[in-house]
Amino acid sequence: MAALALIAAMFGAASNVFAQGQYQPLNDNADGQYQIDPDHSQVFFTLGHVGIAPFTGRFNKISGQYTIDSKHPGKNKAEISIPVDSIDTNLALR
Repeated sequence: MAALALIAAMFGAASNVFAQGQYQPLNDNADGQYQIDPDHSQVFFTLGHVGIAPFTGRFNKISGQYTIDSKHPGKNKAEISIPVDSIDTNLALR
């Protein structure tokens, strides 16, 4: 029951932020260059484990940028860097 109250409090706090207008939706023109926010971006993967059960891991670091050009969609691009040494399978032996 305490977990349910915590979840309700978190959603209540989030809706309060939106109600205060601190976040605005994108306008009709999203053209521009953007940086990937490493604090709000995640890269996960799932692999099979000897055909018995899958396991999930993640990479703890990500960086990059992307460009949106609505008038020239062929110029849209993304450059993403994920350092292999940031892999985390939640088991040191892997």
